[in-house]
Amino acid sequence: MILLMMNGENLNSLLMTIIRFVMPIDDKTIKKLLLLFWEITDKTSADGKLLHEMILVCNALRNDLNHPNEYVRGATLRFLSKLKEAEILEPLLPSVRVNLEYKHAYVRRNAVLALYNVYKNFDHLCPDAPELIYHFLLNEGDAACKRNAFIMLFNCAQDKAVEYLAEVLDQVANMGDILQLIIVELIKKVCKTNPGDRAKYIKCIFTLLSSTSSAVQYEAAGTLVSLSSAPTAVKAAAHTFVDLLVKESDNNVKMIVLDRLATIKLHHSKILQEMLMDVLRALASPNMEIREKALAMAMDLVSPKNIEEVILVLKKEIQKTQSKELEKAGEYRQILIQAIHNCTMRFPDVAGSVVHVLMDFLGDPAGGSAADVITFVREVVEMYPDLRPSIISKLLETLSQIKSSKVFRSSLWIIGEYSNTPDEIDSVFTAIREVLGPLPLVTEEQEQEEKERQEAAAKVQKEVKSVSAPSRPVVLADGTYATQSAYVTNDTNVSKTEFVPNLRVLLLAGDYFLGTVLAATLVKLVRKSAKQEIDPVTKNMISTEVLLILTSILRLGQSHIPPNPIDADSYERMIICIRVIIEPTPFTERVFLEDCRQAFTRLCQEQQRSKPVIKKKKEVSVQADDLIKVRQLSGKKNYGNDEFGDMGAKFCRFITHLSQETTLISPN
Repeated sequence: MILLMMNGENLNSLLMTIIRFVMPIDDKTIKKLLLLFWEITDKTSADGKLLHEMILVCNALRNDLNHPNEYVRGATLRFLSKLKEAEILEPLLPSVRVNLEYKHAYVRRNAVLALYNVYKNFDHLCPDAPELIYHFLLNEGDAACKRNAFIMLFNCAQDKAVEYLAEVLDQVANMGDILQLIIVELIKKVCKTNPGDRAKYIKCIFTLLSSTSSAVQYEAAGTLVSLSSAPTAVKAAAHTFVDLLVKESDNNVKMIVLDRLATIKLHHSKILQEMLMDVLRALASPNMEIREKALAMAMDLVSPKNIEEVILVLKKEIQKTQSKELEKAGEYRQILIQAIHNCTMRFPDVAGSVVHVLMDFLGDPAGGSAADVITFVREVVEMYPDLRPSIISKLLETLSQIKSSKVFRSSLWIIGEYSNTPDEIDSVFTAIREVLGPLPLVTEEQEQEEKERQEAAAKVQKEVKSVSAPSRPVVLADGTYATQSAYVTNDTNVSKTEFVPNLRVLLLAGDYFLGTVLAATLVKLVRKSAKQEIDPVTKNMISTEVLLILTSILRLGQSHIPPNPIDADSYERMIICIRVIIEPTPFTERVFLEDCRQAFTRLCQEQQRSKPVIKKKKEVSVQADDLIKVRQLSGKKNYGNDEFGDMGAKFCRFITHLSQETTLISPN
């Protein structure tokens, strides 16, 4: 019947049958189902009056409220806490009041809820309910019963709840967490309506910060921040949030706590700066969102006092990303590099301690973190001339490990722009020879073999299309039909596994843009070596070797080995580089050796100027001898009323008298 009624069936005609044959049964499962039935069935007629049959139900409910079994009593009281018919509740009130003193806490707990329901909906039935519950609270020992009773006073008689809290304020720390949460809510509500009571409850909130329940700690810390903006209170709340951030294992809790810390940071950033190292402990979480949020907050809290410690922590975290066991190590490494980049741009003194550590990741196969590293290195090498020799040396060491074309292009540009001494230029040429491999890049024999292989492959493909196996139907997994063809080819080509330098691999794959960057770098080195005090034979050898490299790239682009031929822009760029080497002019030399560098310098300066500047709040200082402006002394012209003029005269006489009575008047 319950299931049918929930589906919309009208079974009111069977109500008397239920009362006669089901209600007398003592089976507890049947009684529980019966209470569900009374909850969903219509208890009133069409005109809104209570059904006569409910008198029998009311009598049965009274018997259950006095039942010797505590489960039956408690279940019945729980049903009464959902009932909205005053005619049924009124005769049951004496039994409900008696159950407030029953020996089992389960019964007392539900009796409080039943009384709460009666007073909330029909307060005239039990006008003394708040007083009754107040005395119940004073004598009750069960935490759940006290919680239900306090909730009733909190919602129905706040003055009684405040009165009870005043009596047990010193015992709040020893109460259960379920009651402590309601007490925190009451304090927040009371202080919002009566701000003058804040001082009375601040100590209690401070006590709850050390509760054994994380939920109580969180609510108490949030309440403390809302009640007081004193540094001591904010610092205690922030410490509590940081402890929750570290010790809680639930990622959702960590995200919520980080949001609360971000809110505190908006108004009390100096206090959180002292706890920055504790906030960075959240980086131990494997969740990337938590790490990103913690790093973003840390970047806003970095100051000259803690920058060294922050950089040390970030360097340790980067070293951890080299472990294969760490999940999403590449993504985590990338955001760490961006954080270090941000710190270095704001605090240049730490650049030298991190740039060499980051350059170890230039060979990252994913390319994301390596691109961030080379961007960081490019800015550092421009802004800090003292670090250039060591950065160039480290970059030449790691050049053979680079696998990304973008990183290669930036690296070649850096060594071409900032290598100036003969030793540096010689080291650059040596490194480029190693990553490029033997010249030429493609020989006539290789080109002829590749051409013949492509023609043979095209011929085999043509034969396969003309002599293919007859197709036959195939039944797929979903029951549909398809056709398949089979043919056999005699392909005896076997790829030989041999080591090929990274730069050569990229050029053979058709990356001609990288080839143009290499050409421009080599041109710069040739022109710089031409200005050095070295013998002409060496200069000619350098120019000849560079020309061989450039012509090899051009020939490679016009051969059949790369997947695509060289594009017109790259071809024209390579030809210009060759002409600059053969016939240099002052204009071309200025373009390659000066204009490119100046353009990047202007870009860095523009980026520095475009960064948002945090403006400090203006401090209003009042001198001891400043005039005090009092509106009442302005006279009648500002008020248009004789009364205010008289008030100004009286105020002036008062100030005169006060100055005679006191030896010092504060300017405030």
